[in-house]
Amino acid sequence: MAEDAGVVTVTFKDNGVGIDVERCRENLFYPYKHFHTHVPGKGLGLYMVKSQVEAMKESIHIESAPEMGTTFIITFKKSF
Repeated sequence: MAEDAGVVTVTFKDNGVGIDVERCRENLFYPYKHFHTHVPGKGLGLYMVKSQVEAMKESIHIESAPEMGTTFIITFKKSF
């Protein structure tokens, strides 16, 4: 977590299979989108997270590459 100029940034990293962001960018946050057939899932996780982050009028960003894991960056405006 980092604080700077009125914002708080929360970063989550994993060392999973990664996502080809360039290929999947338009579908990253849509419900029922599943990017890896060999990994179980319903394709709802990113959709639900983004829905909640945007409901708070905040932002989420993803950095990823195949076989390199994924970094999720959520930025919140300070309210105090």
